[in-house]
Amino acid sequence: MSKIRSLNVNTSIRQRSVTEFLFKSGDISATTIHSKLQPVYGNETIDRCTIQRWVQRFQKDDFYLHYKERPGKPSTVTTDQNLALVEEICQE
Repeated sequence: MSKIRSLNVNTSIRQRSVTEFLFKSGDISATTIHSKLQPVYGNETIDRCTIQRWVQRFQKDDFYLHYKERPGKPSTVTTDQNLALVEEICQE
């Protein structure tokens, strides 16, 4: 599992937002963005290679802050059915 998938989705979205802001603020490299994120997010900081991919997509204006839904790959596992199943398991 990639590091980005193992992170809290909100943490990932926040880092994407900051990355987009820093990128659009001026000529700033992925390495510099990564070094600015590290003191704030610590071990949860997205790896530099991922930030580089994001920057490349920002340059092409081909980027979405939230994960796009794709067939067979939901953007979240929080569904009514899953919540009911977890509640049932907890009650047992």
